[in-house]
Amino acid sequence: MTFSRSLKAASRLGACLPFAVPVFASVALSGCDRLREVLYPPNADVVWRGDSALIAARPTVVYRVVRNNNAAHIVPIATGSSAGFEPMLMSDRGWRLFDLRYMQSTALVVPVRGGETLSKVPITRGMWEGSPLDTLRGCNLMPPSALVSLPADVEIVASTERVKPAQVSMLSDDEFQAAITAIPTLIAPSAGVAPSEIGRYARTVHVVPAGATRSPSIVVAYDDPDGLSDSLPPIAQRPRELIVVLDKGVYGYKPTYVYKTVGNRKDKPRRRFLGAFDVDADGKAELFFGLQAPQYALVTYALRYQVDAWHEAFKYERGRCHGWGGP
Repeated sequence: MTFSRSLKAASRLGACLPFAVPVFASVALSGCDRLREVLYPPNADVVWRGDSALIAARPTVVYRVVRNNNAAHIVPIATGSSAGFEPMLMSDRGWRLFDLRYMQSTALVVPVRGGETLSKVPITRGMWEGSPLDTLRGCNLMPPSALVSLPADVEIVASTERVKPAQVSMLSDDEFQAAITAIPTLIAPSAGVAPSEIGRYARTVHVVPAGATRSPSIVVAYDDPDGLSDSLPPIAQRPRELIVVLDKGVYGYKPTYVYKTVGNRKDKPRRRFLGAFDVDADGKAELFFGLQAPQYALVTYALRYQVDAWHEAFKYERGRCHGWGGP
């Protein structure tokens, strides 16, 4: 290219830029307009471009299970990759494409039970295979749901299998008892539960091969079935629920996460353990928790293990409807 031709090309580009110098001012704007039209098409649907690009990337999708009349529906709530979690928020056009690509009948999904991924199962029916599978009166934007036959204890479903967490050792009975025994005497008092009161809580325990360490993680939840009176002053309040995650350290099991709801019925809803699944494919499963209240069926929190402790890495606090009102 000669110097004069290079100068002409640079002049065309410079005239399209807001900081063009005066030497380019005499260039005709027709070519500049064409360039702008290519880069920024008029009336471009930016939301649709984002939705379609996400679906084309085929990310791993996390679904929550919602049960209605003994039927299990799965609803997409998040995508996951090595970059982390992203909540799923799409336009109606995006959701319809997602349903077509991910949630049609015979598409396979992976149920998660505790810390175990089960064999793939096929979707029975998608959201828009025929008449809409699910509707909400007055709602004009909602994520799709699909029918799937699932075991009763499955709360989390994934679109694809992920890297299995690192191999962990078996947990002996003695080691398990030593870890559990430390909660009432060492951990619960610092959370506001006296050793004399811990017996009134209902306890559930999950041993999860999450891969956080070479030993399983232990998820323990204490739930007070009686609750507290709303008239109690703050000084008299104690946790209605206490969740403790234990992991193996140099000198035995230690708490790596503690969550509590302090107070009476006016306090935040209680959580429950949903399962563990390695969404970001780093070899360590994330721990998923939901809320016990049925009106918050999709609300989900995920913990990631970093620097010897579990930290909240994701939260989804939406309901089934993302947009109320008419079109």
